[in-house]
Amino acid sequence: MNAGELQRRVFEPLTREPFIHQHSIWDAIRQRLPIKQAQLSSSLVELEHKLLKGHVLLCVEGATDALSMPVQSMLQRGIEEPPSETTVRGAHEGFVESLETNASLLRKRLPSPDLCMESFILGSQIPSELKMFYLRSRAEPSLLEEVRSRLQKLQTKDVLSSGEVEQWIEDAPWSVFPTIGNTEKPDKAAAQILEGRVVLLLDGDPTALYMPHLFIESIINTEDYTSRPYYVSFIRLLRTLSYFFSILLPAYYIAMLNFHKEMIPTALLPKLQESSAKAPFPITLEILIMIMMFEIVREAGIRLPKSVGSAVSIVGALILGQVSVDAGIVSPPTIIVVAFSAITGFTLTPVADVIALLRIANIIVASFLGLYGVILFMLGVLVHVVSLTSFDSPFLAPLAPLYLKDWRDGFVKFPIRWLSRNPRSLHDRQRVGWKK
Repeated sequence: MNAGELQRRVFEPLTREPFIHQHSIWDAIRQRLPIKQAQLSSSLVELEHKLLKGHVLLCVEGATDALSMPVQSMLQRGIEEPPSETTVRGAHEGFVESLETNASLLRKRLPSPDLCMESFILGSQIPSELKMFYLRSRAEPSLLEEVRSRLQKLQTKDVLSSGEVEQWIEDAPWSVFPTIGNTEKPDKAAAQILEGRVVLLLDGDPTALYMPHLFIESIINTEDYTSRPYYVSFIRLLRTLSYFFSILLPAYYIAMLNFHKEMIPTALLPKLQESSAKAPFPITLEILIMIMMFEIVREAGIRLPKSVGSAVSIVGALILGQVSVDAGIVSPPTIIVVAFSAITGFTLTPVADVIALLRIANIIVASFLGLYGVILFMLGVLVHVVSLTSFDSPFLAPLAPLYLKDWRDGFVKFPIRWLSRNPRSLHDRQRVGWKK
């Protein structure tokens, strides 16, 4: 901000006429300034952070606090739909890198006096501002205290992204399952707040974190609530089946060919054996090679510019698959199994990384122990998931613990008039006491 603009917007309104003390000198100053986002604070850490962000600080002799004014003019990206959370019916707004803009997007959707906002300064050397949003009438005090405690214990020199905050405060940092949800859509963040959750927004990051987060939410999409329940229920069941197909199909294919040939239909067995006999590698190595090739093509498609990324992904996958079969490196059934497993994994993008890791782990287990090993491994995963919590809420609820009323908005969706904005899975936090 140049000196002329500072003179026009700050100094001239304050020096135009003498002050008449009424209730507070700060109230009189705020009435004269054209800057409506001015904030009064007595915290030196917060004021230092505001100053480093380009704010102007106004101090009054004898006062123990100061007024910070965001008079800087910074360019920012326009509000547009997030590419990873596109919708056909519903809002097309997305968060941006400006914390003030993101906060206004939430306030626009939740114009209630119950909406509370608390600020935190993270990072000892390079401070970053984080805001916590919740509804006073719906969020549990114990949840708020737990979130505040973890944020205050966050000890790092700098915080550059919401992903770093997530890894610092999550319940199980060594688990492959995320216990904190994230979104770039203001409507989804507002819906989480209405259910009594807490939403965190970090300055400079367009991704909002919300907690508690449940496993079943991986199969639920924001657009589900704008559609009728019948087709939505069908799609959710399809997503659930896709989750298991993506994780287990390659492992089952390996186990049946190597250990359990009696499970393959008689008419299909000779064709599978003939195809496998022509390939130079064992079936496990075939599967792993194709999965690695697919992951490389997918990663390249994501990192390349949009104009060529999709073309490279499609053409690269077709060429690699066709050439691999023609060269006799892999068999056609292997291509079908890997392709179907990869495609079904994209139906649940929030847990795509978890699906990829569990798929490879099941393949390795199936190559040594067959279906018995896969069953034992998945039982171990189930025990692990049951033991997880998200800010003291059971991660696998409403399945474990069992909340039958919350099943109305789970694998199937009941009509909207039967749904509740107060799910017991999130608010019954005493059921996890056996863990402590």
